[in-house]
Amino acid sequence: MKSPICRGHARPARGVADHRVALLILVAGVLTGCSPAIHLPSDLYAADTIYVPGERQTSLLQFSASANGNDSPKAVLNLPPSFHVASLATDADGNIYVGDKTAAGQVLVYAADATDSDTPTRTLNLGPSILPSVLAVDPDGLLYVGADRHGDVGPTVSVYSSTADAAVSAQRTIQLTHFDSLSDLTTDEDGNLYAGGMITLNDGSRSFAVEIFSPKASGSAAPSRTITISATVYGIAVTPDGELFSIVMLGKGSAYAVEEFAANAKGQATPVSVIHLPTPVSGLADRAAVRVDGAGAVFASLSYSGQNSSPRQSSKGSPKVFIYSYDGAANRSANPRTQLVTLGGLGAALALTN
Repeated sequence: MKSPICRGHARPARGVADHRVALLILVAGVLTGCSPAIHLPSDLYAADTIYVPGERQTSLLQFSASANGNDSPKAVLNLPPSFHVASLATDADGNIYVGDKTAAGQVLVYAADATDSDTPTRTLNLGPSILPSVLAVDPDGLLYVGADRHGDVGPTVSVYSSTADAAVSAQRTIQLTHFDSLSDLTTDEDGNLYAGGMITLNDGSRSFAVEIFSPKASGSAAPSRTITISATVYGIAVTPDGELFSIVMLGKGSAYAVEEFAANAKGQATPVSVIHLPTPVSGLADRAAVRVDGAGAVFASLSYSGQNSSPRQSSKGSPKVFIYSYDGAANRSANPRTQLVTLGGLGAALALTN
């Protein structure tokens, strides 16, 4: 009898606990006779929860990943008084990290199932000189806090331990010496750091770009590679296999897209695929974020200039999350499978968990 063919399996998105994956691999191996390199259903790694800021960025709205249109959130997490969401991230266990946009310089960490007025499990007091405009958590649980330009001080990334709590000091800080402004951060499965924003090139010209730094980079470390991008970069995400996704504004804001770049791309790389997002129908969509789950689905968010803060605002001007399925051929469907109207203060913050 022939042995079963064992194919490479999909890899988990952030928020999938390693012990669950190991158990499923073991069970499937027993049933099929495969080695651990078995094929597992891609929907095992599909996101099931979307997190976005709520009204006035004072809460987190939790939506099912299957929500559509004007569906209500399945839960709401109320944040402490005077706290306003600047950034979001999740770790491998589904814990939620929330950065504060006020001068307090705080990051709150909540358990994966936190709702209502649950208290954070940890509160990182970074100090007033570090405003957490963007966050990322690597596979080892290290927290990367990106602070944009502040006066004469350029953008930086501070790295904190996986158990950091209360008044904390960074283990190391990366000076983003080429950056004029920082848009987003993410990390890959090997612990490399990706920073996206506007940089000054060696010839003095400026370009939007993503710089990749090796694990344990510190100080004024040079990036291991740089990808220059012709459009305005708002957010970035990377898959377990290293493909980079960037949500960009085309032209002067009349169109938006998600561009995909091959793993190990560098220099003036050409996107291998482009998803053109629906044209904004009310106002100028000037804030955006992108995330990719372990099943390859792309989550792209847009929020609009001049939107009011009323929960009764027109859905045409409301923040939206567009979700595109992966069809197995490095392309996404022409139309999103979901257009979720969040009726919150989406900003540039978006996070996923399983």
